[in-house]
Amino acid sequence: MWLSNSPWCMVWDAYCNVLNTRPVATKLATGMVGTFLGDLLAQFSQGLMQTHGTVSSRRRSIRRGQALAAPSNNAFVLDFARTARLVGFSAIVGTPVAGVWFQFLDQYVMPTDPTNPLAVCSKVALDQVVMAPFMTSIFFATMAMLDGAKGDDLAQAVKSKFKPTLLANWTVWPLAHVINFALVPPTQRILYINVVNIAWTAFMSHMASGSESNANEKAPVARGSKQLQSASR
Repeated sequence: MWLSNSPWCMVWDAYCNVLNTRPVATKLATGMVGTFLGDLLAQFSQGLMQTHGTVSSRRRSIRRGQALAAPSNNAFVLDFARTARLVGFSAIVGTPVAGVWFQFLDQYVMPTDPTNPLAVCSKVALDQVVMAPFMTSIFFATMAMLDGAKGDDLAQAVKSKFKPTLLANWTVWPLAHVINFALVPPTQRILYINVVNIAWTAFMSHMASGSESNANEKAPVARGSKQLQSASR
């Protein structure tokens, strides 16, 4: 009895009620919140890594007796534009496509015995062979276009990240989808996927922002090299 009156159970009941009355809006909101949390995790972890790298670099410079540059402000600042792009993709493409895809699999892959091991394995195989490559390509192409990439740059942005992302995908999502198709009720799949997707979105956010981060890292090196050349003349 005490469990049924707990705040978590009350939140869960409220979520299920809203899901029953407004399924589309609730699933979209679920996807957007999951994506936001995933990108927040990605940006925060990237900030920690950059801070650690800066501290390590300054320590090496001290040991070598080199002059230190003025310390930079390493306070974490959320990139709202980046988060908005990811959340927008989730709302417009990711969550709607996932919902339609799951309905398609439930309707056409052994619908009379959906939790049969053969049905579960068939759904997982179709998802990983068909949907995973398709959505990976669409995601990186969309992110690159929103960053202004066109033509060969757009194709290269997708090509450079497609294989490592798909390989990482195959280490996470097959097992996640075995649980999804075998145990999770169809109405709750978007919620389950988005709980798993928080960590996956963090990874995808890292991948999507990789080229921008590399460019930002190279710029100070180039400027420092030019300054050294000028000083030696």
